[in-house]
Amino acid sequence: RMGYKGEKSYDEKIIEEVEYFIRYSQSLMRPRYIYKDIKIKVGRHVTFNSGETKIESVSLTNHLKGSHRATIFFSTIGFELETESNKAFENKEDLKGLVLDSIGSEAVEALAARVQKNTWERASKEKYSIITRFSPGYGDLNLQSQRVFYNLCEAEKIGIELTEKNYMVPRKSISAIIGWKDG
Repeated sequence: RMGYKGEKSYDEKIIEEVEYFIRYSQSLMRPRYIYKDIKIKVGRHVTFNSGETKIESVSLTNHLKGSHRATIFFSTIGFELETESNKAFENKEDLKGLVLDSIGSEAVEALAARVQKNTWERASKEKYSIITRFSPGYGDLNLQSQRVFYNLCEAEKIGIELTEKNYMVPRKSISAIIGWKDG
């Protein structure tokens, strides 16, 4: 993320600073997630909760084809790291801001991968396989569907809020759906 591709030599002072920020960032993260396993029906659109809720998206319908169940989840590392990164940029501490922001992105992605692994473990016990996660904003799955996922999961319980335009706050948050297929 910082532009080093392996062909450049690293400045020892920068390496020390980055290593410090990595250690420091640990105290700023509050990883949390919430999920809900639900039955779905995939036809012309995806239906949740026995027909109560529908999402129309060709991309999501194609992605979930063959799935009878799904896990919807939200994950976040909280506000603290984001706040510290923003302060660093405001104070013209660009290296600190960039490193903390990058760490936050990697950390929330790792948390989402852990949720996917936990989903796979639950699904496997019930003789299902899973497909990769799919998030609002992918393909034609618009951000309005994020509100549907949010309400189904009750994501406010882990401190995530949605803006009027359905962006997540804190920014270092991920939402997705994972389909479950037979065997």
